[in-house]
Order: sequence, then C-alpha cells, then structure tokens
Amino acid sequence: MREFDGNYNSQRDRKIQNRNKKQGHRTRKAQEAEFKERGKERRTEVSKRGILNVLGKFPEFSSKEQEDRFIEDYKNWLIKCLADSKIYLDKENDFDFKFQRSSKKAGGQNVNKVESSATAIHKKTFLRSRSDVMRDQVKNKELAMKEVAKQIEEHLKDWKIYLGSRDPNSISQEEILELIIEQLEAKLQK
Repeated sequence: MREFDGNYNSQRDRKIQNRNKKQGHRTRKAQEAEFKERGKERRTEVSKRGILNVLGKFPEFSSKEQEDRFIEDYKNWLIKCLADSKIYLDKENDFDFKFQRSSKKAGGQNVNKVESSATAIHKKTFLRSRSDVMRDQVKNKELAMKEVAKQIEEHLKDWKIYLGSRDPNSISQEEILELIIEQLEAKLQK
C-alpha cells in the first residue's frame, strides 16, 4: 500500500476528496485554519478583558481637563512602550508608595511597631501590589515594584494581542475612552 503524500494525484483520491466536500466534510487544512482563527478571537477577547480590567481601575476625576490629561499621558506612555517593545518605568516618578504595618502575626515587635509593608502603585495604570514578605521596608518596596512591573508587562502583552497587526500609533484617546465606558457599563450591569 502506498503512503499518502498530501497530493491528490490518483483518481481514487480525487473522488474521496470530492465526496467529502459534497457531504460537508472540511479538509484538514480548513479545520486547522478555522481552529486557528477561533483561537485568535479568544485570545483577543481575553486580552480585551485584561485591558478593561486595568482601565476600570482608573480613578474618577474632578474635571474633564484632568481626565483628558491623564488619558493623554497614559496613551503616550502606552504607545511609547508598544512601539519600542520596552517597558518604561521611572522608579522615582512613576510610582506612589504607601507603607503600613504588616498584617502578619509573626515577626516580633518589629512587625508590630514599624511600617514595613509596602504597596507600590503605578501612576499611569493604577496597577498595584503589596508586599509584606520581608521585615525590611526597602526590600518590600522593591518586591512590590517588581510585581507591578510584571503586571504592567502583562498589560502591554494584552494591548499587543488586542491591536494585532495595527500600528501602536493608531491608538486614539477616543478608543481608550470607549474601552473605559465599556468597562463602566459592564460594572453597572452587574
């Protein structure tokens, strides 16, 4: 018996192919293409939900000008990161930190008296992380910043998937506002 090489050379092979088409059978390539397309749609939807989750954390602003300025800064930072495929983080200017006493029971007097727990908040995305693993405030601050950096990396990956082959410079302030509105409407429906 001869092996099938992927080409429908024989008359018998062509008959089988035609019969399958008439009966509604799809070729393996067509099935693979459809599966790949569905997977791409799912990834795009999941990434959009990730983006909406981050945009939903944006604060409410007291004025339209303040909101526009914040979204413009976010958009410019986002485009710069996506265009250069690099995360731009300035430890001094891009983060707010909050320190509080650790909620852990163990650790003795140091944990109970010193504000060693650190929360890092990224000013552009409002992604946050809290660390109270160490007994030292500086180490907890570094750990919290590293965790926020991982979250930002995921956020940028979501944008890359969502945009697909689009140029990052095509992101408009209106598109970001539409996504924020979509997130707010979803919250109101719950």
